[in-house]
Amino acid sequence: MVFADYNLSVEYYRAPMIVRVDRVTANANDGDVMRGAVRLDVLPRHADRWADADVLVLNTGHWWNPHKTVKAGNYFMVGKRLNRTMDIKEAFGLSLRTVKDWELSRATLSKSYFFFRSYSPSHYINGTWDTGGTCADQREPLTTNSRFGEEYSWINDMISKMTEGIKSHGRKKVQFLNITRMTELRPDGHPSRHREPGTPPDAPEDCSHWCLPGVPDVWNQDASRFHDHKYVLGKLWDSPSSLSL
Repeated sequence: MVFADYNLSVEYYRAPMIVRVDRVTANANDGDVMRGAVRLDVLPRHADRWADADVLVLNTGHWWNPHKTVKAGNYFMVGKRLNRTMDIKEAFGLSLRTVKDWELSRATLSKSYFFFRSYSPSHYINGTWDTGGTCADQREPLTTNSRFGEEYSWINDMISKMTEGIKSHGRKKVQFLNITRMTELRPDGHPSRHREPGTPPDAPEDCSHWCLPGVPDVWNQDASRFHDHKYVLGKLWDSPSSLSL
């Protein structure tokens, strides 16, 4: 999306695992069905375009669970070696190391704002997204977050350490954008039953993505305070659940 009057372009690239996922033939000699290889040491093919950004926002998290990986036939790979038993936390750490090495190897990014956003909580009650979970009756923000707690806090811990590792190399414009706790208070901000046109009436509720305008606008306000209150012109990459700038 281009805003010519402001010399601004906003670009979105989808990469749920932050690293490349290659599709493979769905068969295996030991009976396990393999559908994809999560290549922990390789970024997506469109990553070269990220390096030209003046502002880069990355995030990942929801897909780092057994249901989206090994139980779905998506196994981890480093180099040419496939690992069917690697722990998800270990795999996530390797993927973040790939991001870190890539960022430090790109001279153009040394002058860019680089944000890695924390985990965005979902708010399903009485089930999960595929077992009848709902947030339809959530009409007001919460005043405490003790009801839900922080999902996958280990993801935030690892992202925070990764960004600090990049900053230790003199990258002063690198920031861990922690939106998790503030977002936990907004179960009312999801589309719920009010999904995109054409969605079947019996489709699951959406209590993980966000309505726009809405909660992601607050994330953007939080990011803007790191810009020294100056307007930032650039290209932005963010998650399916948000629209930035």
